[in-house]
Amino acid sequence: HSKAESKSCVQIYGKPTVESFSLCLEMMRSKGIKPQRVVMIGDSLEHDICGANGSSVDSILVASGIHGKEILTSSAFRSTQSNEIQISTM
Repeated sequence: HSKAESKSCVQIYGKPTVESFSLCLEMMRSKGIKPQRVVMIGDSLEHDICGANGSSVDSILVASGIHGKEILTSSAFRSTQSNEIQISTM
Protein backbone atom coordinates (compact mmCIF):
# COMPACT_ATOMS: atom_id res chain seq x y z
CA HIS A 1 0.00 0.00 0.00
CA SER A 2 1.14 3.51 -0.73
CA LYS A 3 1.04 6.25 1.90
CA ALA A 4 -2.01 7.80 0.23
CA GLU A 5 -3.89 4.51 0.44
CA SER A 6 -3.12 3.95 4.13
CA LYS A 7 -4.29 7.37 5.33
CA SER A 8 -7.40 7.20 7.43
CA CYS A 9 -9.80 9.75 8.80
CA VAL A 10 -10.47 9.92 12.52
CA GLN A 11 -13.88 11.14 13.57
CA ILE A 12 -14.44 12.24 17.14
CA TYR A 13 -17.82 11.31 18.55
CA GLY A 14 -18.74 12.32 22.06
CA LYS A 15 -19.01 15.41 24.23
CA PRO A 16 -18.96 18.22 23.18
CA THR A 17 -20.00 17.29 19.61
CA VAL A 18 -23.46 18.32 18.45
CA GLU A 19 -23.97 14.79 17.10
CA SER A 20 -23.70 13.22 20.56
CA PHE A 21 -26.23 15.64 22.03
CA SER A 22 -28.54 15.18 19.00
CA LEU A 23 -28.48 11.42 19.50
CA CYS A 24 -29.37 11.79 23.17
CA LEU A 25 -32.20 14.18 22.35
CA GLU A 26 -33.53 11.75 19.74
CA MET A 27 -33.45 8.94 22.31
CA MET A 28 -35.38 11.14 24.73
CA ARG A 29 -37.94 12.03 22.03
CA SER A 30 -38.49 8.32 21.36
CA LYS A 31 -39.46 7.97 25.04
CA GLY A 32 -41.90 10.87 24.78
CA ILE A 33 -39.64 13.42 26.49
CA LYS A 34 -39.64 16.85 24.87
CA PRO A 35 -36.18 18.38 24.20
CA GLN A 36 -37.03 21.48 26.25
CA ARG A 37 -37.38 19.21 29.32
CA VAL A 38 -33.82 17.88 28.95
CA VAL A 39 -30.93 19.33 30.94
CA MET A 40 -27.22 18.45 30.88
CA ILE A 41 -25.65 18.22 34.33
CA GLY A 42 -21.88 18.23 34.35
CA ASP A 43 -18.68 19.45 35.95
CA SER A 44 -16.72 20.34 32.80
CA LEU A 45 -17.20 23.73 31.20
CA GLU A 46 -15.45 22.56 28.01
CA HIS A 47 -17.24 19.25 27.52
CA ASP A 48 -20.53 19.28 29.39
CA ILE A 49 -21.65 22.91 29.50
CA CYS A 50 -20.26 24.15 26.16
CA GLY A 51 -21.49 20.99 24.45
CA ALA A 52 -24.97 21.51 25.81
CA ASN A 53 -24.96 25.21 24.91
CA GLY A 54 -23.86 24.37 21.36
CA SER A 55 -26.80 21.99 21.08
CA SER A 56 -29.42 24.32 22.60
CA VAL A 57 -29.73 22.14 25.69
CA ASP A 58 -30.08 23.76 29.13
CA SER A 59 -27.21 22.96 31.45
CA ILE A 60 -26.27 22.88 35.12
CA LEU A 61 -22.64 23.19 36.20
CA VAL A 62 -21.69 21.08 39.22
CA ALA A 63 -19.68 23.59 41.24
CA SER A 64 -17.94 20.91 43.30
CA GLY A 65 -16.51 19.29 40.15
CA ILE A 66 -13.28 19.85 38.25
CA HIS A 67 -13.84 23.62 37.99
CA GLY A 68 -14.69 24.08 41.68
CA LYS A 69 -11.67 26.22 42.57
CA GLU A 70 -12.14 28.40 39.49
CA ILE A 71 -15.77 29.00 40.37
CA LEU A 72 -14.96 30.06 43.91
CA THR A 73 -12.15 32.44 42.91
CA SER A 74 -13.22 33.81 39.52
CA SER A 75 -15.06 37.08 39.02
CA ALA A 76 -16.71 35.50 35.93
CA PHE A 77 -18.91 33.53 38.30
CA ARG A 78 -21.28 35.25 40.67
CA SER A 79 -23.90 33.85 42.95
CA THR A 80 -27.40 35.10 42.14
CA GLN A 81 -29.23 33.10 44.81
CA SER A 82 -28.24 30.58 47.43
CA ASN A 83 -28.75 27.67 45.03
CA GLU A 84 -27.79 29.25 41.70
CA ILE A 85 -24.54 30.31 40.06
CA GLN A 86 -24.52 32.43 36.93
CA ILE A 87 -21.63 32.49 34.47
CA SER A 88 -21.31 36.01 33.14
CA THR A 89 -18.41 35.44 30.71
CA MET A 90 -16.47 32.51 29.33
